[in-house]
Amino acid sequence: MVSVASIVARRWQKHRGPYPPRPVPCRVPRRTRYKHPSFAAEMNTRPNLHWRGMLPGDNPGTGSDASGLSRRTVLRNAVAASALGTAGAAGGMGTAAGEDIEFEETEWGYKRTDFEFDTSREWPTILRKEGYAGASRPAPNAYLRMSDDVLIALRITYGHGPDGNYAEVTASIRGTECSGGNFDLYDRRHAWDGHEIIEWVAGQPWSNGKVGMRGCSFSAQTAFLVASTQPPSLEALFFGGLHADIYRDLIYPGGVQNTLFPLAWYLYGPHRAPESSWDGPIPDDEICTRHQTNRYGADDRPNNTEYLKNFFLDRTYNDWWAAHAAMAYADRIEVPYYQYHMWNDQETGPRASVLFDAVDPEPRTVRVRKRSAGAGRPPVFERREVIPKKLVASTGSHCSRGFESHNRAAWFDIWLRDKPDSEGLFEHRVENYFETVDIRDGEYTTVKRGDAWPFADTEWRDLYLRPDGALEGTEPQAADASSAYLSGVPRENWFHWAPDATDAPRSIRGLPDSVGFETDPLEEDVVVAGPILADLYATLSGTDTEFFVSVNDVTPDGRLAYVQRGLLRAQMRAIDEDRSYYTDDGRMYQPWRPYTNPQRVDPGSTERYRIEVFPVGHVFRAGHRIRVQIHTPPVVDALNGYTPEREPGVVAIHHDTTHPSLIRLPVVDPDEPVGDPPQACGVPGGFPCSDPVTDGRTLRQSVEHADQLDDEALDGHDLDVFGESVVDRLDTDTGGTTTLFD
Repeated sequence: MVSVASIVARRWQKHRGPYPPRPVPCRVPRRTRYKHPSFAAEMNTRPNLHWRGMLPGDNPGTGSDASGLSRRTVLRNAVAASALGTAGAAGGMGTAAGEDIEFEETEWGYKRTDFEFDTSREWPTILRKEGYAGASRPAPNAYLRMSDDVLIALRITYGHGPDGNYAEVTASIRGTECSGGNFDLYDRRHAWDGHEIIEWVAGQPWSNGKVGMRGCSFSAQTAFLVASTQPPSLEALFFGGLHADIYRDLIYPGGVQNTLFPLAWYLYGPHRAPESSWDGPIPDDEICTRHQTNRYGADDRPNNTEYLKNFFLDRTYNDWWAAHAAMAYADRIEVPYYQYHMWNDQETGPRASVLFDAVDPEPRTVRVRKRSAGAGRPPVFERREVIPKKLVASTGSHCSRGFESHNRAAWFDIWLRDKPDSEGLFEHRVENYFETVDIRDGEYTTVKRGDAWPFADTEWRDLYLRPDGALEGTEPQAADASSAYLSGVPRENWFHWAPDATDAPRSIRGLPDSVGFETDPLEEDVVVAGPILADLYATLSGTDTEFFVSVNDVTPDGRLAYVQRGLLRAQMRAIDEDRSYYTDDGRMYQPWRPYTNPQRVDPGSTERYRIEVFPVGHVFRAGHRIRVQIHTPPVVDALNGYTPEREPGVVAIHHDTTHPSLIRLPVVDPDEPVGDPPQACGVPGGFPCSDPVTDGRTLRQSVEHADQLDDEALDGHDLDVFGESVVDRLDTDTGGTTTLFD
């Protein structure tokens, strides 16, 4: 239901400008709310758009932009040879050296003299704003001056979409490629830049006044944050590869520090030396050259301090993390929202489906199909009020399987061109495709559709851990039973782009540095779609440990296919019960943790650890087995690298009548019978498929091998338990069992 206050705020926004007098009320359930800066505080620092002609009272003003270029000068070939030499190594992209590039000044910035706006029609426009090549591929044709005088590089082109009906504007985030200014990851200034660009586009003679945003990964994250500023002319979003919370999803999943991809991406990512190595420099674009040569000057130096300080020094959740989380702004997204999502995403992670639940756009009336077209008959449409949000998920790695373009034209046609829903997008709000090869060619084996995520008819099936390594649907009967493993040995490593390189160490099973539980061969297909919970009771020999729980698919010939994982640092086990997610009968299926107050574990005490295993969509075929493995986080897990700060010791997982450890699976009934061919082991996207190895290295050899492989990652930390090395201890404690508690 839409509140009166929300309607009033929306109308104020549309008729009086982009800033309603107070925040639009949050209609998101409490469990999904984040603390974020107040709307009033953001208003006080918002850009002044009046002088830019975007609000009544246009006053173009005078002065110089932040790069020091005269605003009254036609720019051409004015950079000194030394500056050009510098830019040659760090230049823009795509225009051959020596080509004459001229820019003329306009009331809004600069435009290339050889570029003309297409005013033959009023174009609906798609904006893509990102921090890689951006507008510099192949070269900017305009620079738009922001309200703080920073010039943002744009590339404006026409004739996009299946029928050539769209204009597209690509913008480089400030501080990246040819744009000026300072890069600060997910800074609100970046979001307001997008707001200004959208309102400038909507006011141009070549625009129909309606703008959509699209993207995947960084450009998608940027689009989400831009939409949170509520530009009046933004009509729709279409994106994927998102993350909901940079702390929970990427850098500290389960409170375990991930120092591989997030750190490497940031330090070698958008604000590094421009990506001129791809397509060549643009030495004759003076604006781009000046921005790039000044990139690391006193005024334009990337703001790394807060990010790196929080990354390394403050490992608990704080206001900085919250302010840089997309979830903090989900209640501000009011435009039609289409999110595609890959469950096997190893870059931005598989957890962002929580954004779909949190976003609550206002209802809209659209023309939807009343009945399908018969032979020679056109479809019949009727007007219907819909909640304009959609989640389309699938197996697949980062931004893959054709979902970047699937339904995109149909979605934007509805909101930017006032077309009917000809593809039936609103027949269901949620679609999950399984074993997808390419959605554009209809290559998938089954699909599940519904209107809620997780699906309303999900059967939350509990499989209990048993003493003999079984995984069964009946509760344990033993009065006292447990399985112990040696923690601190990060053996099960694998790399996303070379999964076979670490296959042998990973595939040795039955060693005491992990415990595994496995079902009997399945009598029928089991299809899961949604988040998974590992509900474990454990006793530690130390004051902390780090759990890594993987869910795997075991083929009839014994190969092990990695499906999904979850992590938890034991001292971060505290849960906010009110913000967690529950089944209809009150069982938790997705915990929400504050990560603000680490709690020391008393050695020898039994604690409950409810571990969030990331959402997934997967078909366990008949004849296969479901396997759960619990062990120390690997040093290298796909593109993730977990810092080895665990305390080596022993972890005992209890599975008795008092401590019924279990895995909770979201089992669904697909809309179509599961088809053939089955997904190959190791697909999708570089996930490892391990051959069965049960008689390979001895435990001593395995530990020595892991120590050799991971010596650099362990940063000199000695693997020892109570003053003795693990290898030495294993010489005297066969099996690595609970004798280590003594």
